Amino acid sequence: MKNLVKIIAASVLLLAGCEEVNDPNEQSPNAGKMNVSVKSAASDSGFMNGDKVGLFVVYDDEVMYNNIDLQYDYSSVTWRPSENLYWKDSSTPADLYCYYPYHEDFATLHGGVVWNIDNQSSLDDYRNSDVLLGCVQGASPSNNLIGIRVNHVMSHLVVKLGAGNGFSAEDVSNATVEIRNVETQAWINVGDQVVTSTGNVGSINPYFNNGQYCAHIVPCTVDNTELVHITIGDNEYSLNQTIEFESGKEYICTIKLSKADQGVNIGITDWITQSKDYGGVIW
Repeated sequence: MKNLVKIIAASVLLLAGCEEVNDPNEQSPNAGKMNVSVKSAASDSGFMNGDKVGLFVVYDDEVMYNNIDLQYDYSSVTWRPSENLYWKDSSTPADLYCYYPYHEDFATLHGGVVWNIDNQSSLDDYRNSDVLLGCVQGASPSNNLIGIRVNHVMSHLVVKLGAGNGFSAEDVSNATVEIRNVETQAWINVGDQVVTSTGNVGSINPYFNNGQYCAHIVPCTVDNTELVHITIGDNEYSLNQTIEFESGKEYICTIKLSKADQGVNIGITDWITQSKDYGGVIW
């Protein structure tokens, strides 16, 4: 993840969730162009060139712009909408709702879509499983950039393997890892800013990078059952665990593998406190 292109932070970050924005001292244009730019930490390192987010602009519960895609241009650190956005008039405040990654099937603000995350083995699939939601309420018409903070709504699991009795580091590096008995589908509702499970329990193929296996997990509870399944040659290992996966939190499983026994150490850390910014902002 450290090798991914990192976005350069710009402007002032808003607080998490739906923010109230209303500055009467700002200059109000005459139904001028709306300028939106996005700052966030998609996956682990930030937005990459060509990434897209979806945007809804609402006035008094009436959707004026429905699921407009904005594409990130890394060279200019700007977001380019698929069509120009304009304020309704010079005085009416707007509510803006945003999500990542863009999905054309979001027909309405509260309609929602099903997100499949069972295969995260490639970088693209892994990043597309990291759903971010955010909104700003009561944004006054202005020539200034409108910023929206977005947050992770999935959980994040990191599995780290170590070599014990009878295994070499090379053996462990050739392991096959599956995340089992977790929700593999999520129902994403941008208007309500929530993610819920569909009840579809299965396995996830995680993304392997820098010696660890990473997967985004739909918030759910694993209750004293197999969570991690590891295969090394003819040897199979299972980690049974009880964990309540919560939105925006990262869970670390450090596992030492041995042919004689198995040592397991489980650590849980708050996702937002990691060295990288796992939250984000939309401008």
